[in-house]
Amino acid sequence: MTAFVKTDIRFKATAEKDEKGNFVYEKNEDGTFKLDEKKEKIKKMKEAPKPIEKDVPILEEQDVRAILDLPSEEVEEKYKEEGSDEEKTRTVSVFPKPKQFLLDCLAEVVYAQAKEQITDETIDKIREEGFNLAELDWTYIANIPPGVRGASGIPKELWTEFAKDYVETMVHHGKTLEKAELGAKWLQAKLIPVRFNTKVLNGLKQNMALWSAHSPSEGKFIKIYEYLMNKLDEFLATDEDVLANSI
Repeated sequence: MTAFVKTDIRFKATAEKDEKGNFVYEKNEDGTFKLDEKKEKIKKMKEAPKPIEKDVPILEEQDVRAILDLPSEEVEEKYKEEGSDEEKTRTVSVFPKPKQFLLDCLAEVVYAQAKEQITDETIDKIREEGFNLAELDWTYIANIPPGVRGASGIPKELWTEFAKDYVETMVHHGKTLEKAELGAKWLQAKLIPVRFNTKVLNGLKQNMALWSAHSPSEGKFIKIYEYLMNKLDEFLATDEDVLANSI
């Protein structure tokens, strides 16, 4: 029987904008702008929406088993034999839509993880030799931290928006534009260019904590944040001697 689980979706306060899309800033009674400790104007924040706590239906084990046990269906399809314009009809066996959808969802997890293996350094090797199939095993994937698993499923457009928000936040809190843009470039590249540079990784980890604490859009990019923080921990935990011995 399908379980009903109560959600706990929370939101953060967001910066207020005018009709032209420009930020609105706090003002003093005399009309001057309020300034923070760095003498920068303080953005006016909208109150965070109340959390959403409502039930959603979640499949349980018996529901999944019932879907997988659904019998195949016989349907008629039209086709043309090669070299002939004559349209014929044949009966084929297909999975019912709930079963096919479930299998498609499972396949997408594996496809997403396969894409994670593709980098500038590995693309030619994969094209010649194929993927590392051991890392596409279902049990292996299940043991990957959720924040790291299948990050390729995050739309490219969301990564671009995150990079822009990261730069704005870093600059607002003291970073130069050049440093902020370089950090955003490395983050967008999923840390691959700096994965062996401990000092840079530690610096980016501090920056991500700063971004998380101050970005009004953190909730929108939570999957990217979780992915990057897990990757940072993974790369920082890699022993340099182990890397040296693997060469």
